[in-house]
Amino acid sequence: PAGPRWRARGRAGGQCLAAAQPAGGLCGEESVALGAVFAHTHTHTVAKSKSKYILVRMKSAAETGYCFNVRRLRLQEKLVLLRYDPIAKQRVLFTEKRKIRSL
Repeated sequence: PAGPRWRARGRAGGQCLAAAQPAGGLCGEESVALGAVFAHTHTHTVAKSKSKYILVRMKSAAETGYCFNVRRLRLQEKLVLLRYDPIAKQRVLFTEKRKIRSL
């Protein structure tokens, strides 16, 4: 770029004089060049951490087919609970059968 506004400073493009700078602080060509640089930068996605809890299905040991879902800690052992089974009409053992989803 030629003209009184530009002064060479060891860079190919030169630098804008302080008196001639627009309100934004960058000269037109420099702002276009910076815009081109920022337009092509990509943000890297960061992997999510594992959730603290998981949802698991508890199935009746009385083989009635009754089951319910419960939340437990991911690092905890598999659950075995004594709960009421409405089909058997008594308290029976419920064992964890499968993971439903992470919470």
